[in-house]
Amino acid sequence: MQEYFGNLHRSTEELEAVQLTKLRRLLCHAYISCSYYRQQWDKLHFDPNSLSDIKDLERLPVIDKQTITENYSGFIANGYGVDNIKKSTGGSSGVPFSFELDQESNQRRQAIMWRGYGWLGAGLGVKALYVWGANIQPTGLKSAFKERMYHAFYNRKMLNSFNLNESNIMEYLEEFSRYKPDVVVGYVGPLVALADYVLTHGIKVRSPKSILTGAEPLYEFQREKIEKAFSAPVYNTYGCREFMLIGAECKNKKGLHLNIDHLVVEVVGEKNSNEDSTNEESAISSQSAQLVITDLHNYGFPLIRYANGDKATLGNQVNCDCGSPLPLMQSVDGRKLDVIRTPGGRILSGEFFPHLLKDFKQIKQFQVIQNAINEIEIKLVLNSAETGNDAEIDKIQQLIQKSVGHEVMVNILIVEKIDLTISGKLRVVISNI
Repeated sequence: MQEYFGNLHRSTEELEAVQLTKLRRLLCHAYISCSYYRQQWDKLHFDPNSLSDIKDLERLPVIDKQTITENYSGFIANGYGVDNIKKSTGGSSGVPFSFELDQESNQRRQAIMWRGYGWLGAGLGVKALYVWGANIQPTGLKSAFKERMYHAFYNRKMLNSFNLNESNIMEYLEEFSRYKPDVVVGYVGPLVALADYVLTHGIKVRSPKSILTGAEPLYEFQREKIEKAFSAPVYNTYGCREFMLIGAECKNKKGLHLNIDHLVVEVVGEKNSNEDSTNEESAISSQSAQLVITDLHNYGFPLIRYANGDKATLGNQVNCDCGSPLPLMQSVDGRKLDVIRTPGGRILSGEFFPHLLKDFKQIKQFQVIQNAINEIEIKLVLNSAETGNDAEIDKIQQLIQKSVGHEVMVNILIVEKIDLTISGKLRVVISNI
């Protein structure tokens, strides 16, 4: 929709006014049309017409997947149910989750995606190669043909990242050279695997103009590796199935530009979930906290203050010197559960382990799992069985042990591969406590 592209020529203040107007309209609609919101807000004596500032949202409870699943019919707006688009996602937790969106909302999120991709050189019609997840279930000839035509219309070719393995990795790289894409869009994990292979074997690959990553956290050491292998700048994007594109870097790489003309993005204290907000639990910006999002245009199945399970740091949201009026989010910091806790009360964020292990060249892939407060399991996939690995592994164990304390048992396992989630992604750190 042309509205979103035109908004890039407006000021941040103008967009914030637009955001507030859209939010008030959405809340009024949700109160009238959705029984769940009406019942909850009546208990709080909240009148959506009284909304005068975005911060007034803090009066409302946060909702999550469980809330929606247990009250599903109460989120379907009157008059929308039949025409709504039904969606589902496994998420990084692997727990199936269903939701809906109306037709206009679907069109709007497509426009937001193309706007964000556009300023990174991957706009509508640009020749693109996607290293992305594809359908796991088998499809018929008619469906397969329809899908090929769909991607051809958008001038893109899809490489199924779910099928990537050591025996066929060269086929993927050969497709890079044959297709000659202007831009590559892909999951972080498969792109890192391809980059590793390129660098290890000294393969020359035709460089695209840019590479966009999504679906998984992008750590700086991964960005550097992909850029070195493909001689192209790598830009991070952030979204989820419930909203599609939430934010995207610009070419300055100083943070993610938030689509405030389409969404309201907050970070809130951990306790602010399905409870009344308090000043102590109100939205914060200077530290990593629970990410909460409101879709301003999904009238068919309103998602208002929805916690998608991720953590983020908004920072001071200053504008970027690229000229965009969309404010910056400092970082996405991983899933809410992706922290390691110790009996002594220490909390290690998921970022700790990539930072610690990135300099150990023998490590091809790793995963950290905590099933008990006093035990951590580290799975390592090594590049080769080189002499000296034992000494390096001992060093890794000592460093981790020092960080978590001696009351935590650290078990390091050398494995041939690490299983992906059912959605084809690698969870770097998993806490099951």
